[in-house]
Amino acid sequence: MLELVQSLLESARGLAARSNVELALQSVAGEYGFRSAIILEYGPTLKTIASVVDSDPCRRPKWTATLDTHVVVGCVALTSALAKRAPVSRFDASYFAEDPHCLQAAEELDVLEGVAVPILHHAKLSGVVKFAGAPSVSEAGLVTLHTAAHLMYSAWQNARDNDAKGFRLTPREKQVMQLTAQGHTTPETASILGMSERTVNQHTENVAGKLGTRNRVHTVASLVRLNLM
Repeated sequence: MLELVQSLLESARGLAARSNVELALQSVAGEYGFRSAIILEYGPTLKTIASVVDSDPCRRPKWTATLDTHVVVGCVALTSALAKRAPVSRFDASYFAEDPHCLQAAEELDVLEGVAVPILHHAKLSGVVKFAGAPSVSEAGLVTLHTAAHLMYSAWQNARDNDAKGFRLTPREKQVMQLTAQGHTTPETASILGMSERTVNQHTENVAGKLGTRNRVHTVASLVRLNLM
């Protein structure tokens, strides 16, 4: 297992795209006997999911439909509880017992059991890496899995930012996103810029698609982080 971590450490900088991270994530999961693995990056308020990286291509389309606000808040609370317990935690269906919404989502996404590695940044919860399945993993194996999970999470953040390099907003996109950042609604932005609400939404979706963000809050946050506003 240590050899796997060393290999990931050497190659982490080469994981320059989402597809590379997805493949590496599945490699880690398979090495330990898990069915699949998922990276969930939480939004700054811990009420939304900023990004999802899933090693299972069949499950990827399900995330948007499954993760409503209630489910996300519940899952974040469960992850926070795990983070206080240990750096790496095994979980099963009983983990979701007190939140039926999270239990249903876990069933639909095939992550009812496995191992979770909460990711902290400056002592605050940033996200989680989950490995689905129930293989027999030794305590020493969990230690190296913890390291591998952090490497994968970091690699995804680097890949996401690499994808945005060279990206520039068109003048209209910049106007739309600036007004969005100021708190204007879609109808207000449309009225100010003299365009249809559909066009405003299209500009927003185009920017989000290029950045790989999941909603307007995360799109604006990414633009600010990348100094594109």
